[in-house]
Amino acid sequence: MRSTPQTVPGIIREVKKRWFMKAAWQGLILTALFLIACISVLLLSVFTWNAAPLFQSILVVVFVLAWLGALGWLIIRPLLREVSEARIAMYIEEKFPELEDRLNSAVEIKNEISYFDRDSLIHRVMDDALGKLQTIQLSSIIDINKQRLLLFGTLALLALFLFAGLNMKEDLSGVTSQIDISLNPKDHFQQEILMITPGDIQIEKGESIDVTAELKAETAGDGMLHFTIADDTWQKELMDKGPDQRNFISRMTDVQQSMSYYIELDGLRSPEFRITIYEFPKVTQIDLKYSYPGYTALPTRFEENTGNIRGLEGSTVTISVETSGNAVEGDIVIKDSTNIKLSALGNGKFSGDLVISKPAVYFIQLTDDQGKQNKFPVEYQISPVKDQLPLISITDPKRDVRVNAIEEVIIFAIISDDFGLKTAALKFSVNGEEEQQINLKKSGGKTLKEISASEVFYLEDYALEPGDVISYYFEASDYLEREAPSLSQMYFIEVIPFDANYTQVNNQGGGAGMPAGSQQVLNQQMIINATWNLLRKRHDVSGSEFDENANTIEQSQRGLKGTIEKMATQAELSAQAGGDQDLQKMLDLRKLA
Repeated sequence: MRSTPQTVPGIIREVKKRWFMKAAWQGLILTALFLIACISVLLLSVFTWNAAPLFQSILVVVFVLAWLGALGWLIIRPLLREVSEARIAMYIEEKFPELEDRLNSAVEIKNEISYFDRDSLIHRVMDDALGKLQTIQLSSIIDINKQRLLLFGTLALLALFLFAGLNMKEDLSGVTSQIDISLNPKDHFQQEILMITPGDIQIEKGESIDVTAELKAETAGDGMLHFTIADDTWQKELMDKGPDQRNFISRMTDVQQSMSYYIELDGLRSPEFRITIYEFPKVTQIDLKYSYPGYTALPTRFEENTGNIRGLEGSTVTISVETSGNAVEGDIVIKDSTNIKLSALGNGKFSGDLVISKPAVYFIQLTDDQGKQNKFPVEYQISPVKDQLPLISITDPKRDVRVNAIEEVIIFAIISDDFGLKTAALKFSVNGEEEQQINLKKSGGKTLKEISASEVFYLEDYALEPGDVISYYFEASDYLEREAPSLSQMYFIEVIPFDANYTQVNNQGGGAGMPAGSQQVLNQQMIINATWNLLRKRHDVSGSEFDENANTIEQSQRGLKGTIEKMATQAELSAQAGGDQDLQKMLDLRKLA
C-alpha cells in the first residue's frame, strides 16, 4: 500500500495525479460508450431503417468526426489543462471542511516563503496543516476505483461487441461493402444501381440503342435521362419504368452524331457516359461515263446516280464513286472474275475504268483506315450490247429468176449497220467460175450506216447459153473485227431458151409443168443455197447442229447425183436407140467433164 507523502506539496502532487487519472479514465469510458453507440446506430440504419448508401456514408463521416471530437474533448483536453496547487487545496478544503482553511493557508505561505523568514510561526502553520492531512486517506479525496471498475466494464462490453461482430463476419462484410465514405453523389448513385447499359460504347451511325438502368432495389422515383448531341445543349427525357419498379429504359433512335448522357434518379446523378459514332464506309453515289470505240464515232455519254452498266461491247466505262465514312481504298469486285483497283481522288471519291466484255455482276468494296469494309454492298449488272452484224436485205427480185440470154436483170438491196459500214460488195460467179466483185462502198470513204444498192446484170455481155447459171450474193463488214463478214442469201439467174417466158422461181421448189431437167437444176441450186446458208451461219449454231445440217445436205447431194446419173443413163440408151447425134454429143461432153 502506497504511504502518504510527508510534506504538504507532496500531498498536493499526489491528489493532482489522481485528479488527472480520474479524468482520463472517465474520458476513455465515455468515448468507448460513444463508439459503441455510433456503431449500433449505423447498423440499425442498414438493417432496420434501410437507409440509402449516401445517408449511411454521411452518417459514418459524422460519427467519425464526433468520436474524434469526443476523444479530444474528454481525454486530451483534461490532460492538457493546467491545474494550480491552490485549486487542488481548495478542492480538498471543500471535501473536508474540518481542515478549517489550514491547507489553503499553507499553500499561500509556501508560495510566498521566499519573501519571509523561516521563523517558527511559518513552520508551525505548515506542520499543523500536514498533521491534519495525514489523518485523511487520499483515496477518500479522489476515489479512482469506481472509475477503474466502470472502465473495465466498458472495455468488457466493447470486447463482447467485437466478439459478436467476428461471429457475424459474413453479414457485416456485406454491410461494409455497401458503406462508402465518399461524398461524391455519382459514387453513391452507383451503389444504388446494379447496372447501367450500354455505358461508354461505339455504335454504327444510324443505329438505335437502348439506355437502361437496373436498380438494386425498387423505387417509387422516376428516372430521367439527360443527354447532349454533338456537345450541344443538354436535353432530358423521362425514362420508361419496368413493371418490377427496378428497371428504367429509354430508346435512342437513328443516332447520327456522338453524344454524352447520364441518368438522374432520386436526386442522384450517375457518371457521364459517351456514345461515339462509327460510320462504316458506304457508297453514296455512282456515276458512269461511257467511252465508245473510235469507229462508232459516238460521243461520250454520262449517266448519274446509277451503277447498272449497259453499253456497247468493247466500250470503256469510267466508274466514279462517292462515299461516306473514312474509306481509304476501293475495289470494283466482279463476281467470278478479277478485281479492279479504284484510284483514290480525295474527299472520299474514287474512280476506276471497266471494259464491257461480257454479262456480269459487280459491287464496290470499300476499306477504311481501321480495316473495316462496307457492309451489304449493292450489286449492279453489267449488260453488254453487241455490235450487230451488217444487215443485208435484197428487195428485188427476192427470188431466183429464169431469163433468156439477152435480158437485163436488175437487183436492189439495202445494206445497213448500227454503227457504220466498212465495206459492201456484190459478188457473183458465172457457171461456178472464179468469183467476181462489184464494190458498193469505196474503202476509206465516209462512214455510212446505210447503203441502197442497185446493180444491173446485162446478160448479153456474158455470152450465156440456155442452161448457164449466174449465182450472186452481197457481202458487208463493219469496223468491229470479226471472224467473217456478213453475207446475204445466195440467189441464181438461170438462162433459158428464147421461146420460154421470164419467171421468178422460189428456191424452195419449182413450178408446175417445169421440165424434168430444169427441176434437177433447181434442186442443185437449192442444195448450193442450203450449203451457203449453213456456212454463213456457222457461228450462230452449235457444232452438233452444224454437223447434223451438213449431213442432211450431203445426203441430198448424193440423192440428186444418183437421180442425174440415172437420167443420163436413160438418155444415153435413148440416143443409141434413136441415133440422135446431138444428144450423143452432149453425153460424150458430160463424160469428159
